[in-house]
Amino acid sequence: MVKFHHRHMILQTITKEYLRFPIGLYIAVLGFIVAFLAFYMIPGETAQSAIYSDFTLSFTDSEKDGTWDVTDLSQPTSVVIAPGNNHVYAASSGSNSIILFSRNSFTGRLQQIQTYTDNENGIDGLSQVHDLAISPDGFHLYAAGEADDSVAVFSRDTESGLLTFIEKHKNGIFGVHGLDGVSGILVSPDGKNVYAAGTHDDQIVVFDRHAYFGTLTFKESITDGVAGVDGLDGSRGLSMSTDNRFLYSTGVVDDAVTVFSRDTSTGVLSYVEMKKDGSGGITSLNGANDLLVSPDGQYLYVTAPNDDAVTVFNISTSTGALTFVEAQVDGVLGVDGLDGAFGIVASPDNLHVYVVGLNDNAISTFRRSSLDGSLIYVEVSIDGTATVDGMQFPVSTDVTSDGTHIYVAGKGEDSIVEFTRSSSTGMITYSGKSTNNFQGVDGLEGVTDVELLSNEKVLYTAGYDEDTIGIFSASATTSILTYNGQINDSQSASNYLDGVYTLESSSNSKFLYAGSSIGDSISAFSINSATGTLAYIEHHIDNTAGVEGLDGVRDIRISPSGSHLYTAGFEDNAIGVFSINGTSGQLSFIRSYVNGLNGVHGIQGATAIAISPDGKHLYCAGWKGNSVAAFSIDDTTGLLNYLGYISNEQHGITSLWSPSDLEVTPDGKHLYITAATSDSLTAFKREPSTGSLSLIGFLKDNTNGIDGLDWASSLEITSDGKHIVVTAAIDDMITVFRRNPSTGSFTLRGYFKDGQLGVDGLEGAYSVNISADDSSVYVAGKDENMVSAFLGTKLSYSYTPYPTAVPTSTPTPSPVPTPYPEFTIIPEDQFKVKEIKGNLSSVKVVHPNKKAKFIFKSPPTEMSFDAPIYETSFQITMDMDKSHCSVEPRNGTNLRCIDLKAFDYLGEPLSGIDFWFPATLRATMTNQELALIGGPEKAYLEALAGRLRFEGFDKRRPGLEWIEIHSDQTLKRNISGLSGASGVEISSDGKKVFVTSDLRPSISLFERNENTGTLTFIGSTIMEGGKDNSPVSLEPFHSGNGIYVSSIDSIVTAYHYGVAGGLSKSTEVIEGLENTPGFAVAISEIP
Repeated sequence: MVKFHHRHMILQTITKEYLRFPIGLYIAVLGFIVAFLAFYMIPGETAQSAIYSDFTLSFTDSEKDGTWDVTDLSQPTSVVIAPGNNHVYAASSGSNSIILFSRNSFTGRLQQIQTYTDNENGIDGLSQVHDLAISPDGFHLYAAGEADDSVAVFSRDTESGLLTFIEKHKNGIFGVHGLDGVSGILVSPDGKNVYAAGTHDDQIVVFDRHAYFGTLTFKESITDGVAGVDGLDGSRGLSMSTDNRFLYSTGVVDDAVTVFSRDTSTGVLSYVEMKKDGSGGITSLNGANDLLVSPDGQYLYVTAPNDDAVTVFNISTSTGALTFVEAQVDGVLGVDGLDGAFGIVASPDNLHVYVVGLNDNAISTFRRSSLDGSLIYVEVSIDGTATVDGMQFPVSTDVTSDGTHIYVAGKGEDSIVEFTRSSSTGMITYSGKSTNNFQGVDGLEGVTDVELLSNEKVLYTAGYDEDTIGIFSASATTSILTYNGQINDSQSASNYLDGVYTLESSSNSKFLYAGSSIGDSISAFSINSATGTLAYIEHHIDNTAGVEGLDGVRDIRISPSGSHLYTAGFEDNAIGVFSINGTSGQLSFIRSYVNGLNGVHGIQGATAIAISPDGKHLYCAGWKGNSVAAFSIDDTTGLLNYLGYISNEQHGITSLWSPSDLEVTPDGKHLYITAATSDSLTAFKREPSTGSLSLIGFLKDNTNGIDGLDWASSLEITSDGKHIVVTAAIDDMITVFRRNPSTGSFTLRGYFKDGQLGVDGLEGAYSVNISADDSSVYVAGKDENMVSAFLGTKLSYSYTPYPTAVPTSTPTPSPVPTPYPEFTIIPEDQFKVKEIKGNLSSVKVVHPNKKAKFIFKSPPTEMSFDAPIYETSFQITMDMDKSHCSVEPRNGTNLRCIDLKAFDYLGEPLSGIDFWFPATLRATMTNQELALIGGPEKAYLEALAGRLRFEGFDKRRPGLEWIEIHSDQTLKRNISGLSGASGVEISSDGKKVFVTSDLRPSISLFERNENTGTLTFIGSTIMEGGKDNSPVSLEPFHSGNGIYVSSIDSIVTAYHYGVAGGLSKSTEVIEGLENTPGFAVAISEIP
């Protein structure tokens, strides 16, 4: 896919530091949103609703660099979801820990946040922690420490999910008893009590709970065999009726379930009855383990691992007594997954029940009868089948309160397994797992490209900042990604993935080619069709073995025939051509085409390539030239024939400022181009026979209600040619446009924005890739180090159509070739500030030609610009009190003077502001990074089109000021005395400017216009002196009619200037300073 440069990126030398941003994996699926567009719409003001068959997206997944590292998750025995569904907790009995995960509410993916371990940071009571319970208000968590014979109490931050240890209650201490081998814990729905099952003591312990602090007070214990109580031998599971009146417990050894009535005021329990395996016709409670009361409070479900069964009881609403209804047994009537039936949970809608089978490594889905609560088997998900993983020996399960996701604790694989749930069918789909010691996703830092194989099974990512290619398996039905590993610069045999920027795969999915913009190379890999793993084949480096055109490679494209590969070399301003060996995947360099050579133009800053579907024409975007060049292709030889180019401000085109990506439609009729600085998407009509282009129209961000094109970075067209998907790096969005195949016009359909509708991973949206069947869309979020996945589908839905905002124009064929202009006018609002260091500020300029002129409107002045002298950059001086001038470049070829004025928030001029204070304006800007001292307050600079301005300018808020550049002048080298210009000083009256020169030691005098800051040359004087008279320091006379100059040979000379102009040497010469420390490197006159 095509890449582009960030808005504040230096254009001549791209370094990794400037491309690196401070800037992660969420996996899951969202169901299709039937009858509604799943992304934002901008309705027309008067348009009527209509029905259309269209292309829409639904967010499914995001993969983030450095996430999903899971530690201390050893032998999980319990998993619980906190109220609000934002956090999940796992009891890790093998590490004596509680693991806290954050949960993505849309994807269901988990990310480990914190671990709480026994005997660390004052925490106690978690040895072999077995069960967890959260209070209904979400403010407290309670843990059963089986080996500690303790209940540990934590307070919980409902926003962050973080826990704070409060206390523990241990068996045999302070009157507490009944907690030996505690393995079950429950908070009553009313929050008044906590109940714990002491498995070795055969008891249920009752605590009063403080409603605010969450602390516990021991109240009583109920013991098996005492006062007629029965069924608690090996007490384990606990569940309470929804009306808080009855408590149910399982006895693992007794093979029983016991019923207690509860005093809702005191929490005290009274024995009611017991149901035991082998009694009353019940034969399905052997090893009774877990149980739950249905959400409607009418039925009780009990699992029995020794009977491989789940038993259903009806609950008497008056007494709580149980009546046997039925039992579902593994292997009977098609039921599967219940071998070792262990944990159980019901969906909140009361429609389905889910049971994990310890020995089957499975979770079974049952539909629940509304008539008698009986269960109807639906399906089973088994570890190792249908991509399900991490579910060996599942022991616990929980479901979110909205019923969208189910989590299973896989004790045998140290995992928490994630499923998405269909609310209509109850069926579940595996979406991922969090496994102990899983190292997580790597290689997405600074991700710039995504490449999906044609088989749609594997997705590759280019991690520019990590010199890494990431490997993901992709689900063709859900678009969900699973991280499978990576290959990086140090690991690959090539060692040439430095700054890997662009990826391209062969149409047969056998080979992958990676372009490295820092390594100036292209590497070839063979692909394992089953796993997607890569094997290094070879690499080619710019200026090595005759290869040319790879300096700063930004894009790679393979011809439709698969016989040739083309590269866009940004720094070389070139297109490279290679032949491909279809058997080995090896490349052979043929030649390169360079901007300005052999009549080729329009590829200055070559950054993107598109090839027509018929393979006859190639189009290349020139970022620095604001242009697109056209070539015809000889598919036999791979050679190109230059046809011509189009550029911004020509033929009615005003939307090609920094073209970032381009694509030819599948029918070959049109070419679409995104432009980053123009914030635009432009359509051209393409003549298939000649390849010539003519403008149709364009859309720009924030015009005609259009959003989602701010720094438009890349685009893809669906296989049917009806839709265009565009990424916008500043807007953090992907936007969908509908294309009219006949006219080429397009209209905005909708968009997704990072952080809205649960969408994540679009920050700095950089590149997009669509599967061949349009079912999946993948986006690289460079600033978030993430890859996002979306489902693409054609749905019929109602919506209010957008107004058509494509400008009407008469197509004007571009001349072939277009004459190369010698001079171009560039408005003052089309340059970008790069950095500020002391008094020198680099302003990087994007311009189409070697020569340019900058027009400053107030007052009207001009600055000529000549690329060969100092390359697309010039210097400005940030100085209010001194000369307003600087030498540029540092070798003294030019003298640059600027008049800067500062204003307060009301537009009043500011005085006494010194802009010599050093600061750096970075590509990623924050107030802290941009602070400049401005009077008594700090001021913040921001790079804006047209001027420098203090960030956050708002007339409603006093204290915010801005700066404007009012005039600009550059004096060229042909002026006498500027050869090796080394110093600048202004006279005390502000009317004269002195410039010293090193190469030919001299002093030049200029008249300065106090209103505009422009200079007029008066004359220059050759300095006379000793063996080395190069000037070092200047100091104007306070009288205003002369200047002192010190030189390296330790002589200070005074020069006067008269009314007629020019400088004359004074008889006042100070010598004999050779033995003075530091020599005469600085001078100052005392008035």
